[in-house]
Amino acid sequence: MGRKRTHQQEDEPAMAPKRIKTEIPSELSEEYDQTQESHDVSYEKKPKRKDKKKQGSLEEGGDYAEEVKEHHSQKHHPYRRKNRGINLARAAVRERRHVTLPYHLIGGNTLRSCEFIAKMTVGKYRPKVRGVVISIGSVRLASLPRVIDDQNVFHLDIFVTQAVFRPVTGVSYEARVTHIAEDFLSALILESISISIPVDDKFRHKLKGIVLNVDDIIEVKHKCLTIKRGMCQLKGTFKRILRKGTESKGENEDASQLNESLY
Repeated sequence: MGRKRTHQQEDEPAMAPKRIKTEIPSELSEEYDQTQESHDVSYEKKPKRKDKKKQGSLEEGGDYAEEVKEHHSQKHHPYRRKNRGINLARAAVRERRHVTLPYHLIGGNTLRSCEFIAKMTVGKYRPKVRGVVISIGSVRLASLPRVIDDQNVFHLDIFVTQAVFRPVTGVSYEARVTHIAEDFLSALILESISISIPVDDKFRHKLKGIVLNVDDIIEVKHKCLTIKRGMCQLKGTFKRILRKGTESKGENEDASQLNESLY
């Protein structure tokens, strides 16, 4: 009995497929070319009825149609820009903070002490959130208390939900006047962020003879920002008076005395 030879398919080179030329008679070839041309037409999407109507109206309008396009594109542009600036200035941020507390605060006073520490940062600039903290929301524990070596305090992490103010240059804000001097006046934005405004000829011209008093509400345009040791100081320009504030006690007494003398 002879041994069976193993198939050596891998060693044999792969044969390339042969190309066979076919000749078509002239009459049939002309008919074939005509049918091929009719089928080779590129598929084009037919415009919809709405598109046709829009194109027709724009073509009829001419230059007026281009003006209408520009008008619609620029109609609400400044309003959107202002809203975008306001949205960027005020934001709710959830921050994770690391807190150290003494041992006698373990228990029910832990969360209260964390809330107290979080509220002490209101009105200060925090680099982590890139803004000034306006108010504090919920305070929750992010980890269990832990002790490191022989320290006299224990460590824990908390989640603080807070409202952050991030001023945008070129955007106007509402502020309350707190101090008026010869060269400048200071005001508060959201009752926590101070802004200084120079008193010059432009400022006096915008007042138009109206006397500006403390506690008046004005509109201020923000220009630049300075930060020193967590305190945020804004600088801007005066735009207009929105409404008059409450009168002081001295003015009320003077008015009452005048009324008594008259009557």
